[in-house]
Amino acid sequence: RVADMVVTPDTGRPYPQPTIERAMRETIHFAPSDRKSAKQQALLVIKALQASEAMPIERAHMRLRLLLPQAELGEARERLQALAPAGDASGRLQLGEAEAAEEREARDHAATASGSGSGGAEATPPPALSALPCSVDPSLYRPIAALVGELGGAVHVVALKAAGEAEEADFGLRAAPGLDPRDVSPAVP
Repeated sequence: RVADMVVTPDTGRPYPQPTIERAMRETIHFAPSDRKSAKQQALLVIKALQASEAMPIERAHMRLRLLLPQAELGEARERLQALAPAGDASGRLQLGEAEAAEEREARDHAATASGSGSGGAEATPPPALSALPCSVDPSLYRPIAALVGELGGAVHVVALKAAGEAEEADFGLRAAPGLDPRDVSPAVP
């Protein structure tokens, strides 16, 4: 479970499971407990590995798409940036470029129209919404969800863990100049 929750800070790639297991045995001498959940123990192991400085390690970010009223977009950006101070070098919050939600829906619908065969009517967001992609530290999820709800928006979890710079480019956070990452199909492993 720990290997699913952490990445290397340099590359953003996940550590192999054996590397994490070895660090748990040799560095922090971790012994599993029946009294705590696997998630609680994994979070404790991550904190212990970070404190030991035996290996560079950080939590994998979540990818979110925030649907916000266009009128509230400026205020939302300011308040989101306040959640992760500018002096925070760990990059706990990265915001992408906002896009009108109806444009995204139209593009997604056009891409899936051939062969979808759903036959049912799809719900579309109100036309006054903007979709704001972001990559966040999981510890910021609840404050972000509360903020977005307060502003009359919604939070969509795109991925529980984000790994790798190539995937971030596909998500629109680090796009190559002149290239719209939404127009590029992601590579299939």
